Amino acid sequence: MSRENTPTRRGFIGGIVTGTAVALSGCTGGDNGADPSEPADGFEGVLVEGIDLVIEFEEDHPFDALSVIQPGGELLVERDLAPGVRRESIELGTTYQPGEYEIIGSSDGDEAATTSLVVEPDVAIESLRLGRNHPDEMYEGASERRTQMEAIVTLENRGTGPDAATGLLFAGDIPNPTPDDYENSGIYDTNSDIDGHAEEVSIPSDETVTIYSYSTPFNPATDNVSCSPDTEDGEFEVTVQTAVQGEPPVQQYAVTYTGEELADCDIQIEVID
Repeated sequence: MSRENTPTRRGFIGGIVTGTAVALSGCTGGDNGADPSEPADGFEGVLVEGIDLVIEFEEDHPFDALSVIQPGGELLVERDLAPGVRRESIELGTTYQPGEYEIIGSSDGDEAATTSLVVEPDVAIESLRLGRNHPDEMYEGASERRTQMEAIVTLENRGTGPDAATGLLFAGDIPNPTPDDYENSGIYDTNSDIDGHAEEVSIPSDETVTIYSYSTPFNPATDNVSCSPDTEDGEFEVTVQTAVQGEPPVQQYAVTYTGEELADCDIQIEVID
């Protein structure tokens, strides 16, 4: 049985008789979601798998109920535990509140033990490659036209919580910067049989995910930049909008254009540290 998302921790704890309770706070574990927290008595571990918060119990744990408190103090889940249960999963999705989650195990209405885990993403742009320079790395079925105009972006989530990429924006000295009024995500939907924009792409904790632009940032049909045999220099910026992380990942790049015409230009990019 689950009861979710309204009472605060204060209201919840206020209704528990705690005279014989043992409240033991566990430490958060590691630098990524794959590592469980250092458990308190009765808990074997707390970790994030995919988009779920997973609580594991010792074989002889005393708990008959479980509560999870969000970083702001609100009750996320209160759940009765079946006898002998060793594992419970609670979906966080990509709309959760980042921060420290407190997990409370109770027995006969008394708080028996607590542990905690900091759950927050840390998404960064690991690399950017141009499809025209790396055609073998484009998504399956990418046309030659799309390959020439799109970019390949690899993201790494170094945090303890999942996130999702919801937008991919380009600005600066490139042929086709993202317009201010652009309403699509600018990310190609690799999970659909119909070409289009993805609403979001999940980035689980401690994983690397590759996304593909779908706004043709290197479309040569523009006069925003020029190409010449003497090489034209410029700089541009890539921003990945995310569902959970407060500050979106941003990376600057130096770019050069060498050739006669933009359509056949040699375009090279380099990260600006």
